[in-house]
Amino acid sequence: MSFPLNQTQTLELIVCLTTISHIYFQSRDIKKVSKIAWSEGGAVIPSSLPTSLIGRIVTPTHGVAIMLPPPLYTFTVLVNGLDQPEWLASWKLPLNVGDNEPRIRIAACLVTIGLSMFTGAIFKHLGKQWHYLGVREKSSVVSTGPYAFVRHPGYLQVLAQQAIFTLMFWSLIPLIAMGITVTAFAIKIPIEEQCLLDNPKIGPDYAKYQKKVGWRLVPFVW
Repeated sequence: MSFPLNQTQTLELIVCLTTISHIYFQSRDIKKVSKIAWSEGGAVIPSSLPTSLIGRIVTPTHGVAIMLPPPLYTFTVLVNGLDQPEWLASWKLPLNVGDNEPRIRIAACLVTIGLSMFTGAIFKHLGKQWHYLGVREKSSVVSTGPYAFVRHPGYLQVLAQQAIFTLMFWSLIPLIAMGITVTAFAIKIPIEEQCLLDNPKIGPDYAKYQKKVGWRLVPFVW
């Protein structure tokens, strides 16, 4: 790495610092909401967890697709002196935008900061009900904040962030990961909602919530 940094290195530094900040705030928010969920919501009811093979593997599958690209990109670029190595550059996003690429990537960094704040709002409303898949002992239906518009705003945020990472990294890798995540969510959401409906305590309330909030993930689409 040479000092002072050239334009390419400066751009990569901004992207890496933004990504590190995103990872930090996401980890902090998950740790915080997890603590609230376990202390106030109780343990996850074992019988509420899916028993099928696909139900058991879908969460780890999208977990890897979501969690792997950001640290992989950041670590690789930092180790390579704030330059993309050849193997990473070969996955470059095939968009011809001329000199606007740096501006788009920096704009994507700013959007990432905003999405981190949106994630905090989601966790704030979800609170003690948070879990990757299952129903807690002290369960209730969450219908406030973002949950008043779509039933799974956290999943929508994840997909939006993967799309933004595609522009931030200017790489196809987050886009491929997004495709895996979309597929996983399409499988997981019906399973998750059926777990809620089958719960005798909140099933009737969740059925009413489904009628009130008709969109699972994207308003007017699905």
